[in-house]
Amino acid sequence: TNEARKGTVGKVKIIDCEFKSNKSRLGGSISNNSDLKVITSKLLDNDAEEFGGCIFNNGDYAEINDCLIKNNSANELGGGLCNRGKITIQNSQLEKNSSKSGGAISIDDGSVKIYESKIAHNTSEENILKNNGRMETYNVDFNNNKSKLLISNNEESILSISNGKFTENNVEEYLILNNARSFSLSSAVFENNR
Repeated sequence: TNEARKGTVGKVKIIDCEFKSNKSRLGGSISNNSDLKVITSKLLDNDAEEFGGCIFNNGDYAEINDCLIKNNSANELGGGLCNRGKITIQNSQLEKNSSKSGGAISIDDGSVKIYESKIAHNTSEENILKNNGRMETYNVDFNNNKSKLLISNNEESILSISNGKFTENNVEEYLILNNARSFSLSSAVFENNR
């Protein structure tokens, strides 16, 4: 097993790379503590003992653009990624990731913006997206995910979903559970969820 944890203190740009079958305590492939950009890369089959199966973001800013985040897992939070900073995800796919909570993404703090992306075939005992911060999605396709809840909006969190498509998700209780101060939903389509 390759210990691939990358603790950074400067700006890091990763372009056209593949991170595969790596393992660490925080962030199976990448643990970010500063500014990070990951562009046109594949992050596959990575594992975190605790948080962020693929990426653990505790930095000022992270950007994920045109990436495939697939088959990653975390024992506790964020099968795909765990965020405690600020992160933007664009034109990317989060597929077949798993964890106890936040099968695709866990936002413990900070903010996540997701645009023009696909969140599919992820699994979790509790939720696929766990929001304890601020989350904004635009034109995101949520399909074939399996969990107790699809999205959990908790505590003092803010959640905004625009132009979302929710299809063929298998949830035990709710697609979206809002226990927070702010939630907005516009131009969304819900089909064949169960």
